[in-house]
Amino acid sequence: MLNALKLEQKVQQEYASILPINKNFGKHCVLIGMPASGKTTAAKNYVDKNSKWKYVYSKMLVDNERFKFYLNKIFFENEDQYLINFQVEASICRFLQNYSVSEHSVCDNDLFSIWAYSRMLVSQGRIQQQTYETLYALVLSLTCFIRWPQTVVLFRCDPAVARRRVLARSRKHEIVTYTENTLSELERHHRHILTTWPDSVGKYEIDTTHLTHDEIAKNLGDYINAN
Repeated sequence: MLNALKLEQKVQQEYASILPINKNFGKHCVLIGMPASGKTTAAKNYVDKNSKWKYVYSKMLVDNERFKFYLNKIFFENEDQYLINFQVEASICRFLQNYSVSEHSVCDNDLFSIWAYSRMLVSQGRIQQQTYETLYALVLSLTCFIRWPQTVVLFRCDPAVARRRVLARSRKHEIVTYTENTLSELERHHRHILTTWPDSVGKYEIDTTHLTHDEIAKNLGDYINAN
């Protein structure tokens, strides 16, 4: 098992002299966290009740034919050589999704969600050390040009509950991929990533395990308004 943090520290040292410092901050909100933790439902419920806010999510990762090809190869034919293709382009897609969002935007996932998945892949030994270092170098570079949100909310829930939600929504690649162990590991990596964000970003967490949709939307609203 490769240690993602040690590999990241190595890449940080390699790029330290050429990476610009990003002091670009926005007024939007970003939601991150494990799949089936309630991000999308919460964001849409909040936007429905607050008309000046808009929901931001790029469906390119779902609709694009190239991504469908990658999904089939990776999740159903176990051809992990396509992971680097998928992770690179997914990182670019999520970066661009939130690059120029307006002030009152709730962004469903972002570049860092893809980074969390890359961390899991290297921890599981599904991608090589050099592959992860290249993916992380891309993340570091794109991070220099993002607009940091005013608020980030980490969504989580009990992995067993998240797994039941995955089964209920019946997306084939999720059923194959998101076991309880995988969901738990993704939560751990998202939690680590949150510690790397600037101190000026308001950081919050919602455990959706036992909450209703209305309760989750209220909590989200409270955190957005707190900043």
